[in-house]
Amino acid sequence: MKRSDIINFLLSLVLSYASFPNVHFYYGFLGWFSFVPLLSILNNYPCYRQRFFICWFFFLIFFLALFWVYPFTLLDRLQNSLTLISFLGFYLVYPFILGSVFAVYSLKGVQKFVFGMPIAWVFMEYLLTQIPFGFPFNIATSQYSFAWIIQLSKVLGMSGISFVLMSTQVYLSLYLSELKIKDLISTIILVSTPFLFGGFSLFFQSYYQKDAPCFILIQPNLSWEDAYYSRDGNFLFKNVIKRLTDLCNRFKECHDNGIIVLPELSSSGFTLSSCRIQSFIQKITDQKFSLVMGIRHQMNNAVISVSHTGKILGIYHKNMLVPGFETHLDSNFLKKSPLILDSHDETLGMFICFDSLFPDISRQLVRAGASFLGCISFNTWLGNTNWPLLHMAQLPFRSVENGRPSFFLNNNGPSIATDSYGRILYKTALNSKDFITYCPSFSVVDTLYTQYGSKIFWSILFVILFLNLNQRSKC
Repeated sequence: MKRSDIINFLLSLVLSYASFPNVHFYYGFLGWFSFVPLLSILNNYPCYRQRFFICWFFFLIFFLALFWVYPFTLLDRLQNSLTLISFLGFYLVYPFILGSVFAVYSLKGVQKFVFGMPIAWVFMEYLLTQIPFGFPFNIATSQYSFAWIIQLSKVLGMSGISFVLMSTQVYLSLYLSELKIKDLISTIILVSTPFLFGGFSLFFQSYYQKDAPCFILIQPNLSWEDAYYSRDGNFLFKNVIKRLTDLCNRFKECHDNGIIVLPELSSSGFTLSSCRIQSFIQKITDQKFSLVMGIRHQMNNAVISVSHTGKILGIYHKNMLVPGFETHLDSNFLKKSPLILDSHDETLGMFICFDSLFPDISRQLVRAGASFLGCISFNTWLGNTNWPLLHMAQLPFRSVENGRPSFFLNNNGPSIATDSYGRILYKTALNSKDFITYCPSFSVVDTLYTQYGSKIFWSILFVILFLNLNQRSKC
């Protein structure tokens, strides 16, 4: 590679990393042009194989930087060869897939079919949200903090934002290489579309007032060793129970009632059949507070809703398992039903950790009647990495796609709460002990995405594909 190509390669790496949520520096606006330096390199390599190796190497470094986890923190979780293969496969297979898709781009080819690479890219993103062993990766995540931009996902879904971002970068690359005014105009139109749509949506927003439940989201910041090795009755289990009880009592002092929410599997010993858990629930509810918490139920990762009297109102079981790390799931429980809330007509669409990366789960919960959406997680075992932030960044999209107030509660943070337009109202820090009191307002109507899913987006892409292919045939 030439020196100029190496400089552009490194520049694109830095811009791309900075555009995604991370623990060092996050500047989401860079996501509109972070890949442009890389695209400019590919114009110098007409052979697909050359472009592929450049792109594969780029995404290999990018994935190692963005998704880095210290190997020694995972030793206790790498329990078998399948787990190790899955973990290594993430760093090897996904850069291969992304590099293959990205290498479709070449400036000469783009002149004939400008949306070739963007369509291939969003198809890859969409496919990863449909297969059970997929691990979704969306460049739209870079825009999670810009509510006016992500409003477009209420019609087109998260894939629509990704498509706009990728298409913008292709047109911008074309303009910088040939300085044609039509490419600049196309770039401006693509950038303006989500801004105008978002501005319109936020300007004409509407809520109806109602006595909404108040959620008390408790972020206990338990060490993963305490949670992972605790078993019913052992020292770690008793210690976790005491710490959670103290935290709940501390934060309850500011409230007369409400719904206390505890994160996913705060202890591996949290089974519904445990007498100690039953006693814990009685102490926390105290005839005043309802409870939503992550537990194990019949060997499944689950969430329960408990009334102020200690009665179990509903159970949700995790639908999507992390490939290689979770192996047990009873198919009889794969029902996406929202949880009933104590003393309220509304229901809570709860999902667990990995579930939040798959938009169809939250969509089905809303279609089943969920008034709110919530996700509980336990990313602590991943350490002080970018994973918890990247996971949290999915939540605003689930809010906008379905027009529902939502929250994301992670054991060690960050945790957030949003309104139905995806605006972040509250946020806690990573690796901290904290809580959020969240009394959401209501959204008036369901969104087009809730009603039709990805059908609108793919219909639009089909029209774009048809028009481009028709134009090529005329040429």
